[in-house]
Formats: sequence, C-alpha cells, structure tokens
Amino acid sequence: MTDPFEEFEFKPITDGLGFHNKNKALNESTQSTEALPGALDELFEKRASLEMLSENQSPELLPEITPALPRKQPQGYTSEVTPASQKVDEILKTLNGRKKLDFTESKRTAQTTEAVKPALMKTVTAFSAALLDGMLVTAAYLSCLIVLLLVTKVDLFANIASPDDQGMVYVALAGLLGALSWIYLTATRIFLGHTPGEWVFDQTLGEPNTVGSAEYSLKVAVRSAIVVATGFILFPLLSKIFRRDLLGAMLGIELFKKA
Repeated sequence: MTDPFEEFEFKPITDGLGFHNKNKALNESTQSTEALPGALDELFEKRASLEMLSENQSPELLPEITPALPRKQPQGYTSEVTPASQKVDEILKTLNGRKKLDFTESKRTAQTTEAVKPALMKTVTAFSAALLDGMLVTAAYLSCLIVLLLVTKVDLFANIASPDDQGMVYVALAGLLGALSWIYLTATRIFLGHTPGEWVFDQTLGEPNTVGSAEYSLKVAVRSAIVVATGFILFPLLSKIFRRDLLGAMLGIELFKKA
C-alpha cells in the first residue's frame, strides 16, 4: 500500500512567490555583469568620436549650449526683509545719527571755546604770589648750598663768623641767590608765561599770544635782571603805590589777570 503523502509536492501559486526566484535573479545578474564590459567599450568609443568631431569642426557648427534653468527656491523661503533685520537697521541708523550729533556738538564746543577767550585786565604784583615764589626760590637756594658744602667740605658758619677782609663769602652767597632767582623767574615765564605763584593767583606776564617769541623772551630776561638787581622789593612796592606795573609799562611787558 502506497503512502498518499509521497507524491505530495508544494508548488507556488504564482510565479512571483517561492524560492525559485533566487535562481532567476542570479541569472540576470550574471548576464548584466557579462554585458558590462561591452557597454563600457561603447561609451568610450562614443566619447572619443565626439572629441574628434569637436576638434575637427568649426565653432559655428558646434551645438549651442542652452543656459541652465533657474534654481527653484526651497519651500518657505522669502526674500522679504524680516522684522528682526529691520530692527537691526534702525538701531544702526540711530547709532550713526548719534555719532554725527556728538561730532557736531564737540566741533561746536571747540569753536565756542576758541571764540570765547578769557578777558584779561592789567594788574600789579600780588603779595601772595611773590611770597609763594620766594618760598620756592629759598628752597632751591638751600638745596644748592647743601650740595655745594658737601662737595667742597667747607665750614660755612666759620667763614661767615670770620670772613676775609673783602667779604667774598657774602658776595658769593648773594650771587648764588641772585642767580637762582633770575633763572627761576626767566625760565618759568619764558616757557609757561607765568611763575608758579602767578599761576596760582591767575596772573600772567604779557599777552598770551606773545608767549614763546624771541622778543618776549628777551623782555622777560631783562625784567628779571632788573627785579633781582633792585632787591626784589623796589618795583613791586612802587607798583602797589601807583597801582600800575611800572616796570612792565617801561619794558612793554605788563602783568595781566583774568577778569
């Protein structure tokens, strides 16, 4: 007795189902790989022929190249200015406007300061200014004496107590004081237009536009020499009495004060 299941066989319902499609795919792939070298040879031959044609033919006979089509903008792209960029532009405009305004204001203030100059009025030597200048000259005089005594190792008190017949020690001390005073008055007024004491009390010697000139320097040197030679007191005292800078009126270089 035969078994009924011996002749039973599973068959696919359609051609698209089953494992037999693997063999078919393998056959197709092998055919395509076998045909690939031939296709590549054909492509190379066509390319070589096109290059030969392009070299032999004139530029007029070559096919015209059509321009590329415009690119499509991606979805959601807008060329319009966004509100954020508008705000940034407004901020930059305001900053530029402020810079221009500040520049114009600074220029105006500079022009006004140049136009409005402090008024000056003629004056005489102030006692407080002379006292301050005298203190500075005395400090410089003592410093020079200390350096001189350290270098020469001379007993100053012994020489003052018992001077020689001509009294040269007194002449030397007076000459040192006069030289320092003349240098102090001349140097400060030539380079600054006033001494430190005169600067504290808003005084200046001569017109501000003449400071630094050769004529001004010469007049300052002569004035300082006359003041030192007369003992620092004569002309300031006469100026106080007559309420006018007499020495300055004589030399053409008077004292001025800010009004």
